[in-house]
Amino acid sequence: FQILRNFVLDAAKHPSPEPNPKYDNDWNNASWSPAPRNDAAPALPWLIVFGEDPEALAMIQKLAHDPVPSVRFLLACELWRMCENAPKAMWTIFDEFAEKEENGVVLQGVTVSLWNLIRRDKAQSLALIQKLLKRDEEETDDDEKARTALICMVVDYAVWHNDPWAKDTIISWQRDPIKYSASLSTAGHRLIDHIKPQNSGAQLEQARSLLLNHLDAVAIGLCDLQKKDTNIPKEELQKKWKLLYGVIDNAVLRIFFAADVDSNLRQKEERSLNDEQRTKYFHDALPILEKVLGFGRQKETGMLLAQTAHYFMQLLNGVLRYDPQVVLRMAAEVVICSKRFGYNMDSMAMTETVKLVESILADHRESVQEETSVKNLLELLDAFVEAGWPEAL
Repeated sequence: FQILRNFVLDAAKHPSPEPNPKYDNDWNNASWSPAPRNDAAPALPWLIVFGEDPEALAMIQKLAHDPVPSVRFLLACELWRMCENAPKAMWTIFDEFAEKEENGVVLQGVTVSLWNLIRRDKAQSLALIQKLLKRDEEETDDDEKARTALICMVVDYAVWHNDPWAKDTIISWQRDPIKYSASLSTAGHRLIDHIKPQNSGAQLEQARSLLLNHLDAVAIGLCDLQKKDTNIPKEELQKKWKLLYGVIDNAVLRIFFAADVDSNLRQKEERSLNDEQRTKYFHDALPILEKVLGFGRQKETGMLLAQTAHYFMQLLNGVLRYDPQVVLRMAAEVVICSKRFGYNMDSMAMTETVKLVESILADHRESVQEETSVKNLLELLDAFVEAGWPEAL
């Protein structure tokens, strides 16, 4: 161990990599050369894992101010390993990064450590998240940016810990969906990650509640973007529209995959859901699906694009036997909402619809005898008759 320790300490003192102001000032992606200090930076915190080591700690504090950003980044990614034997020194370095670090990639490295620290020190981690997020306010949809990771952490604190600050932060983004379209997008995708069969109880209910509010904000933003008097440049408008609608599309997509209705999409190592689990998950996710359809039903500004509709129909086919009346109603609404976007013209749409109708008539006829279900069935088929599909006759 001593031989390896001395090797790391010697490498940390090596002059390579040498500072290059022209290159270092533009260092905006996590790539680096195999130079001694780059190699030493991520190894130094490991020395603290084995016990107090004043010499190693002094070198860590020195490299935290290294003029080469790759060295600081690599150190930041591994600093969390000091949490057991040198927590005070570790948090001091993190606070300095939060207050003074100018390089975005280095701050991204701090978030790598944060993911490992949250479960070890919830309060201190949240304080650091607050400092970093306050400093990094520029909207971005880049997954490699520190802000993206920080937004995901905020969502997790809101879901897992019901943290008031985290919930208020999400609400602040929801209040201005156009300005914070990228933040809403990232937060929405993270909330959807919590809506899965493995989760239940308070965590699932909290995530679902937050996501339903989130979808309301997304819908408001999409409606505002469609107004003719918007002063947003066309390219920026399209980007914001894509970010916001992506939350709706991803919600349906992720629920479809999580429901495990298509065995061909299942990973080999994954266990399939049984009927009891799938039924519960469908009803857990039902309010979210209803919210999506509610937006789609809006006459002037509502929308349900063909891609989203198709995942929706595939999902409904997979859960038909659990609630035939509800599924038939939703299928009719999916087709009606997406008709103006050409879904009823698609052959794959026709295939899914025929599959669903045939299953209803063959296996669930007694469940759809009342007037409302018959009306839904006719509306579903009429949409495809209008498009000229003989299979719908």
